[in-house]
Amino acid sequence: MKEITCKLRFLTPCLGHIRHDDCDLFERDATGMVIFRSSWWRSLLDYGAKALGKHQKKVRDIRIHPRIDGEPQQYNRYFKPHKFKTHEAYMPKQTVGIKVMLPDGLPVEDFRTLFQLGGHYKGISPYQGKDQNEYGLFDLLEITEG
Repeated sequence: MKEITCKLRFLTPCLGHIRHDDCDLFERDATGMVIFRSSWWRSLLDYGAKALGKHQKKVRDIRIHPRIDGEPQQYNRYFKPHKFKTHEAYMPKQTVGIKVMLPDGLPVEDFRTLFQLGGHYKGISPYQGKDQNEYGLFDLLEITEG
């Protein structure tokens, strides 16, 4: 297995989904860090592998650390001209980092391609609107090994 670090830049807002009266929040671990569930990443990885046309079985062995390296901001999601819901959010152009363990036999460049495809067409956002591709689209900026 090989550990890599990925830097992502959001293209559309990535929104928290835990309902509160004043602001919908992201899930957090015991230390207060934002976390994304592995099932959310799995959906994105499955999509990317299918789009790439290979590694559909290998993506099941990819492990993404749940902690997200980046501070969320606040975003007002309007659903009527003067009505909105405030969410914790990673904003467009905001960069975050994640740690990933790649299984043996999955080249880093193939991972880059399938992850980028997933980021462009599926995205990752705990809150999903009516259009499943509305929130959490991202670019994969860089991958560093180790």
